[in-house]
Amino acid sequence: MNEKERFIKIKNLVLHFEDGEISLEECISRINEIGIRPIVKYELLNYWRAEDLDNFVSKISADAIADWEEITDERALGMIEEVMDNPSKDGLLMKNSEALEKRYQKTEGTLIDLIFHKELNTPESVLKALKQDTTIYL
Repeated sequence: MNEKERFIKIKNLVLHFEDGEISLEECISRINEIGIRPIVKYELLNYWRAEDLDNFVSKISADAIADWEEITDERALGMIEEVMDNPSKDGLLMKNSEALEKRYQKTEGTLIDLIFHKELNTPESVLKALKQDTTIYL
């Protein structure tokens, strides 16, 4: 099943749950069978407090970038720009962050920190920061 099909199926499951057509347990079970990232009851019951349905489902259904080791600087710049141009697309942010952080050997959350907290405003400045050796040697 591709990412788009997975997205549609999971979104329909959530809608069926919200309409009272399936139980919470059945919905969680079926989402976790289909999805890439497992969820718990709390997430399903409370996602709407922080995001819309499409963002919630995109985080669950997004495929990981399998060839992260082969990401070139040019491709990385495109991925960073994609995140900067679409800050509200959580699935895209998670997918690109995970791949870039693996590629440049950074901890989880580094890309988000560079873009949104350190406010680096160009893909080039973010890539430069990702490539910087921040290892502490003892």
